[in-house]
Amino acid sequence: MPIREIEKIAADFHVHTVASDGTNTIMEVLSMARAMKLSAFSITDHDSIGAFTNPDFLKLLEEHNLELSAPHYDFNGLKIVTGIEFSTADIPQKGFKDVHIVGLGLDVTNPELASTLTKLADARLSQKVESVKIMSEKFGFDITFEEVAARSSGNIGKPHIVETILEKAGYSATSTPADEMEKRLTMKDELYRLLDGPAKIEKGFILEIKETIDLIHRCGGIAILAHPGLHNADEAIVRECAQMGVDGVEVYYAYDFSPFFPDVRPETSGPLISRYLQLANETGLMISGGSDYHGSIKAIDIAEAGVDEKGMSIIMSAIDAARSGYNPS
Repeated sequence: MPIREIEKIAADFHVHTVASDGTNTIMEVLSMARAMKLSAFSITDHDSIGAFTNPDFLKLLEEHNLELSAPHYDFNGLKIVTGIEFSTADIPQKGFKDVHIVGLGLDVTNPELASTLTKLADARLSQKVESVKIMSEKFGFDITFEEVAARSSGNIGKPHIVETILEKAGYSATSTPADEMEKRLTMKDELYRLLDGPAKIEKGFILEIKETIDLIHRCGGIAILAHPGLHNADEAIVRECAQMGVDGVEVYYAYDFSPFFPDVRPETSGPLISRYLQLANETGLMISGGSDYHGSIKAIDIAEAGVDEKGMSIIMSAIDAARSGYNPS
């Protein structure tokens, strides 16, 4: 059984769309979640609320008499929770790198949030322009920024760069033959290592971890530390984020399906999850879970990880409680 060790996933609180680096629209994700009989899911695009302003989605909200500013939207028993996955500034002296904080239930119409996301989007765009330039000029890949940008209908991320290079090398996500898949995966891993190492460009604007948590709270949401297993300093990050005011930790995550964890398998992931369950209990953090679904670019399905009905109820109650004291001004 996968790492979640949950009999039935009721909610997936970590899903991406084309508004960042996913391959599905919010409407497509809604259809998939409904087919899987989920009770709730959250769209958590990278530094973006673009999924929620999708014209088709806005029309759906209008048809159901729902307000965009709400923390979640109920479509005949299936709830979509507002969300954002924020990147945060590294803390090298502590070994904190690429820490992500997921905000759930935020008011996506909040002016401060809109202003911050614009700054983050501008910084991300400049960073990716420079990353493509380095990959082309320093490492010799046949790639232009225009080609990368054409793959995205929202914020441009590393997957857009990686998939552009892979496709031009003959290893596209959809047409690579089975006997060539290992070569694709090897090259994909090497490209991510380059982008996270020698070709890495720091963003001109990025929030600190504490700033991110505080922003989420000011926007009426709750803050969840995403995929702690991504980090060597996982325990220190969990404990420090708890001290900074984070509300929960993503205990259940599809580590055994993720390309970033090639050594984690279903039979070895149990101790990993147990570790984060214990840390959550020790620090008093809520337990969240999500698949980190991105669509065809990752071999992870919606609800590959998540929480059960009880876990969902705890998260949803916390979101509603956060909104009870929220002042949008």
